[in-house]
Amino acid sequence: MKSQLIGLFVVLIPQTLFSQTATTELSFDQKYTLTIPFIGFEGEPGKFLNATLRSEESELSWSLVSVDEGQLINTVDALEIIKTTERPVQVFLKVSGWISSCVEVGAYAVDKEDSAFKVFVYFDPESLSPPEISCTADSVVFSKTIPLPVFELAAGDYKVSVNNKVNGSFSLDLDNRLP
Repeated sequence: MKSQLIGLFVVLIPQTLFSQTATTELSFDQKYTLTIPFIGFEGEPGKFLNATLRSEESELSWSLVSVDEGQLINTVDALEIIKTTERPVQVFLKVSGWISSCVEVGAYAVDKEDSAFKVFVYFDPESLSPPEISCTADSVVFSKTIPLPVFELAAGDYKVSVNNKVNGSFSLDLDNRLP
């Protein structure tokens, strides 16, 4: 996994650094830190979270300091789709389920392909205990509201999947643009 991530940085960092205009001057007189909240691959948009890279003084090189591997919440058991009536329409997912009271719900990622949205909801990596520490707390209900990027979508039927556990669908009667 980390080799995939490092390979991504080899492509991503030079493109980011050298896509500047010719008049932009890059200076590396001090240490810089770059934090990337989400790094994904096809089918896994939040596979890695909170990647931190650091540049060394006077060098155009970056070192991977830390990265969290995304851990999906596997106890999602309900999905409610909320669609507004005004135009342009907004669509929200209310995702709920059960988690241990020792952990917290973290970030989410939305991947859209054709007329299907795949949504991935992750634990907050900061709240996860190391494997050697066990948590015996009670389970609690969680709920997270997630906006879907539906602006400028064509009229039609759309499917939604959350963590490959729960599914739903919604329709747009008109192209979703400003009136």
